[in-house]
Amino acid sequence: MKASYLNVVKIAGCLALIPLVTPVLMSAQSQDRDRASVSFGLPLLAATNQSVEKDPAAANKVTVDRLFSDVGTARSGERLGAPFLAVEAGVSLARPLRGSSKDILFVSFSAYGSSGTIITIGGATLGIIGSDIDGRAQLVALKGLEEWESLRLHVPYEKYEGKTLASLPVLTVRLDPTTGVFDVYVGTRMIASDLPLAAEDSRQFVITPGSEGAWLNGLVQSDENPLHEDVNRNGIDDAYEVETKGRLLASDAPAAERRELVAKWREGQGKRRSVALFFNRPRPDPR
Repeated sequence: MKASYLNVVKIAGCLALIPLVTPVLMSAQSQDRDRASVSFGLPLLAATNQSVEKDPAAANKVTVDRLFSDVGTARSGERLGAPFLAVEAGVSLARPLRGSSKDILFVSFSAYGSSGTIITIGGATLGIIGSDIDGRAQLVALKGLEEWESLRLHVPYEKYEGKTLASLPVLTVRLDPTTGVFDVYVGTRMIASDLPLAAEDSRQFVITPGSEGAWLNGLVQSDENPLHEDVNRNGIDDAYEVETKGRLLASDAPAAERRELVAKWREGQGKRRSVALFFNRPRPDPR
């Protein structure tokens, strides 16, 4: 499928041509094929591929993508035992998200992208663009129709099957339609909070590649926080809430109260080393 037209998007002061295409959803049948699925070392995600299949209760809370494609939008591949879906420029790959448009959801994923790659998670939009650091890409988030914010995450470009791609660390996006915001985590550390969700939420995970394509190496959706104990699902570690406030924030607590607590938590996180999430990922081409 080729893009029928282009959309001019301003990213970090530069105009980028982003192909607008109609994404093709993977069928439920393709996701149920007998192919090894990918789950990450998410600290509180007890449901691995095996337990999701054997435990109905776990399956009701977690969806682990099998990285299988039976349509022309993506090519299923494997590199040194690490499965991936390769998406060429000019097309988009889409997966349906769990739940309804009003449900809080945690979406963890591993992706490789060339410059100009756009990743949309419900109403949250992230982008991969060139960095002012030579040979590196940076991650940005859309805050409005044309306003992008750098998330200060810079990763090197490397060659994968001859394509120049940036390998992002495991990212988790918390979607909160009830308050109209989303948060972004790298590993277990929150790097952005209270970014505005787009008014129109397609309730899909969509990768629109840049000029040299993109790879999806894993996608896990969870109704509950897979990174921290978080009974109220506000994205903050419960232990920190209790230590700081003596209680958990109520689900209807004022947004300003949560923002203040998040700011203090993130400041403390910045002084500690984040827990890295390890799993099998495709390696770059030999140099």
